[in-house]
Amino acid sequence: MKTRNCLAWGMLLPAMCLLILGVPAVAQYGPTITTIDAPGAGAIYGYGTEVIAINPAGVITGYYVGYDNIVHAYVRTPYGKFTTFDGPGVPSHVPTDPISPPVPWVNTSAPGTYSIAIDADGAVTGYYMDANIVAHGFLRAPDGKFTPIDVPGAGSVPGQGQGTYSANMNLEGTIAGTYVDANNGSHGFVRAVDGAIKKFDVPGAAGSTWLNWAQCIGTSGAIAGTYADSAGVSHGFLRDPDGKITTFEVAATGLTAGQGTNAFGINAAGTIEGAFVDANNVYHGLVRTADGKIAVFDAPGAPFGHNTIPEAINSKGTVAGLYSDANFVFHGFLRSAGGGFTSFEVPGAGSQFKQGTFPMFNTDESAVGFWIDNNYVQHGFVRQ
Repeated sequence: MKTRNCLAWGMLLPAMCLLILGVPAVAQYGPTITTIDAPGAGAIYGYGTEVIAINPAGVITGYYVGYDNIVHAYVRTPYGKFTTFDGPGVPSHVPTDPISPPVPWVNTSAPGTYSIAIDADGAVTGYYMDANIVAHGFLRAPDGKFTPIDVPGAGSVPGQGQGTYSANMNLEGTIAGTYVDANNGSHGFVRAVDGAIKKFDVPGAAGSTWLNWAQCIGTSGAIAGTYADSAGVSHGFLRDPDGKITTFEVAATGLTAGQGTNAFGINAAGTIEGAFVDANNVYHGLVRTADGKIAVFDAPGAPFGHNTIPEAINSKGTVAGLYSDANFVFHGFLRSAGGGFTSFEVPGAGSQFKQGTFPMFNTDESAVGFWIDNNYVQHGFVRQ
């Protein structure tokens, strides 16, 4: 007993001395979270700001919804300077539609400009929906030069959501995305830095090849994506820079339309992140390494039957994503390459149905996304 007491005092005394001197016994360091609200963003239900991507210099891009009911794109420097912009042909105002409000996380075909990726120099890409609800990709240079991108063969039937959707751009400036033809079939494309466009389809895709907003194109030009077969079941694929396509799937996926395997993002090492949907329509995370090995996972805080949805992966293999709890409140997570989980919340995030924290993108230093408060207003964030 005396020995234990001596050891205890020997451990306590240095801590007590530090406290008396006003120095914390253990320095507490952790990530800081900065809320981003774009000038002009609405502050009522369904309106607000989303951060979608960040580059190594700390420049972010995304979009916001104003009271004009239009989605507007922006670029923000690390020092807080905003530059907003709109694509040509986007209406300046649309009436409020109570059935289909301009809520980007619900309705991503609302009129406006969606900036969703940024390269190392600060050029951004995304798409804009014109007044006819036809999509056009774009490239906006750091000096503001705006170049529309329309893939040959993209449809333009009004009101159908056809057109060109730039989904991602790697740090070198190569763009990948999806275009929808006049028959509403979806196909992949790659746009080189010089503007040359290559179109592609996965064999057996039945006009249903698409790329997601996440980091779907890596630094080497490899692409991760999803296709649906004739029964509507999803399968993941990897497209090498030379055009070779490898398909893959998780054995536990559901086998009916809307279920299956989805590939979302890929990092420089060729590791793919995504999700599979089981027979109960529940999302589970997946990671596929370059050698083809697949690991599946659920966030520890996601109860049985609730979704775990990866969104992005950095060069270290850390996956950023979100999961829902028993009350359908969303929480952010980071999963290391070794499988360790860190959950996080943005201070102020709502705790009601479909509120919470929604990570969208991560680098080795930062994670970005948006959060929804108790009034269902969206706010961007940067976690560093």
